[in-house]
Amino acid sequence: MTSLASPAPIRGLTDQTADVDGVRLHYRRDGDPTGPPVLLWHGFLAKQITPLTTAKITVPVTAVGGDQAQGHRIAEMVTRVVADTTAVTIENCGHFIPEQRPRKLVALITDNPDRGRT
Repeated sequence: MTSLASPAPIRGLTDQTADVDGVRLHYRRDGDPTGPPVLLWHGFLAKQITPLTTAKITVPVTAVGGDQAQGHRIAEMVTRVVADTTAVTIENCGHFIPEQRPRKLVALITDNPDRGRT
């Protein structure tokens, strides 16, 4: 049996997990507890997404997908759950964005820290 490695730390963010109706979500939060979490949401199957469509998720979401892994469809999938979705498609990237384009992903997360703050 193969175990999955923990994600590499991102300076200034702490790892947390949450169980939402039986779906385990991994997210990272910066040092400001009033700021929005960064939800690392990937690999969801339709049976996992469908129950979340009734949830009232009100925080803004930046949905990131690779162009070689149907990344252009990511916004379509996420907007079924979150109304305020910004879609980003990373060129020359497949499904494993943190491994294939880590600097681009970190830049997307850290260059827009105020998204969703009021």
